[in-house]
Amino acid sequence: MRPRRAILGGLLAAAACRPAPPPPAAGRPPGPAVAPGQAAAPDEAAAPPGADAGSPSPAPAAPSPAAGRTPLIAPDDPRFGRYEGPADDPCADDRDCRIGGCSREICAREPGLSTCEVLPDRLPDDARCGCVAGACRWYSERGERWAPPPRAKAPKTGPAEPPQAAEGEPCGRVRCRPPARCVRHVGIAGPNGPMLSSCEIPCGPDGACPRGTTCRTIADGPGRVCRPEGGSRPPHAGRRPDL
Repeated sequence: MRPRRAILGGLLAAAACRPAPPPPAAGRPPGPAVAPGQAAAPDEAAAPPGADAGSPSPAPAAPSPAAGRTPLIAPDDPRFGRYEGPADDPCADDRDCRIGGCSREICAREPGLSTCEVLPDRLPDDARCGCVAGACRWYSERGERWAPPPRAKAPKTGPAEPPQAAEGEPCGRVRCRPPARCVRHVGIAGPNGPMLSSCEIPCGPDGACPRGTTCRTIADGPGRVCRPEGGSRPPHAGRRPDL
């Protein structure tokens, strides 16, 4: 019996000398035992540096839906001031933007009031009011710009029709009304006086003239010319009565 007691006592003494395993970390459940010489398995989700080991890791931020929006109306569009709010109209998200105006045509943080009138252009069907690049703006769900309004075509204007002179009127700087033509002649002063010019229709053979006119002879003027029937003599003609 004594040899067996001695052996049992030696085994108990050897077990008491073996070091105890370290306690588990606070907040972590104890993991499975690791055999001597075997590396510990890594954690399924390692916490970022400086984070609490027991707190869940934050979810990645979702992209903002306003990041890819294109303003419907360009700032240099003449309709910008009618359909949009101030140029500096900050917003954080769509909840900051409102639709207002008499015809619900204004997108702004504080739309306010507008005049009640028939608008020249109608907003596209897919126009939406929201936060675009940090400002309340109209935008298109298709990402398109609002086409500029068509420009009114200017009426074709040619050169002004020059004035035309009638029979017996001076023609130095104006054209004669057809069928009259500019005729140069001397006045009452004769060859010693200045040369004059007037719109005349010279008489044809045997005194032929257009209908409504008659052939007359103005001795101190252009000579035999056609004048309206019953018409008065031009002021520049000679002072003697027609012959």
